[in-house]
Amino acid sequence: MTDIVNQETADQLKRYISSIENYEAEKKEIAERLKEVYDEAKSAGFDLKTIRQIVKIRKSDQDAL
Repeated sequence: MTDIVNQETADQLKRYISSIENYEAEKKEIAERLKEVYDEAKSAGFDLKTIRQIVKIRKSDQDAL
């Protein structure tokens, strides 16, 4: 009985770890895409500090809703 419980617990832990790893990989891909967009904006002559500030303000406005 204890072996079954231990195996179920181990399987559950593996699922959690797998999910975390998948989300971390997705987060890395999103960060790379964001960097590409910021780089494109910079090469088009836009000020990144201003863009980041606008994004921050717009996010706080959405959070307020």
